Amino acid sequence: MAHDGKAYFAGDHTIGKSSFSNLITYDAAVAASPTANECSLAVARAIATMAGFLDDQGEPMNEGMQSVTIVCHTSLGDVMEAALSARQL
Repeated sequence: MAHDGKAYFAGDHTIGKSSFSNLITYDAAVAASPTANECSLAVARAIATMAGFLDDQGEPMNEGMQSVTIVCHTSLGDVMEAALSARQL
């Protein structure tokens, strides 16, 4: 559960004046088997989206974000590892 009593992965969270969605998506060419490049682009999109979330005053709430934990299905472990161990994400 999230701070507002809704499921964490929901499309309509609110904090004061701000609303946001934790339903972040990325379209891979083949959804069941994304490439390492697609995985790295998806992670970059997720981080950029989270960095844009606003707090109850309409100010960035994650501007001090220093780390992110990536969780994926075991079937994607090898490709995600390749994506995240690349020199540049």
